[in-house]
Amino acid sequence: MTKNKTIDKIKDFDSAESIARRLQQDKEAEKVRQELLEKAEKLHSEKNNTNIRNTSGFKVPEYRILIYPEQVIEVTRHGIIIPDEALEDLQNAKTLATIVDIGEKAFDQGTDREWKDKPKIGDKILIPSSEGYKLFKKETKDGKEYRVILDRSIIAIQTNEEICQ
Repeated sequence: MTKNKTIDKIKDFDSAESIARRLQQDKEAEKVRQELLEKAEKLHSEKNNTNIRNTSGFKVPEYRILIYPEQVIEVTRHGIIIPDEALEDLQNAKTLATIVDIGEKAFDQGTDREWKDKPKIGDKILIPSSEGYKLFKKETKDGKEYRVILDRSIIAIQTNEEICQ
């Protein structure tokens, strides 16, 4: 039945008012439903740290993990500028990194290690300084340096960021 035929069948004020109330409730229900969906998506993002986006242009397969190493500061607190050669050495020694992408088989039971708390995208991890394949700035879409490592290369998972800073 079309909207116009329904309106034509309404003969009294009470019927019209009742239908108008139902229509208003449907609009409000849709608004509440939309707000609930947005809230659920936000909570899911916070829980899974999915606010970290992979903008590198690379997706890792199998047991590999794409990480973004913490960047070394170029100027000290006292204003001393660190030379490029020294920066590169310091960056290679830096071992704290953020997980950006995880291969579909990473942290599976089939690996040589049992993972109770599997790392997630956005988690900060500790890795050996020379570990993994380096993706240079000119190779990535976003111009940042990344590394690709194996899941078994993770030494530790940071659990409390305030303590580690």
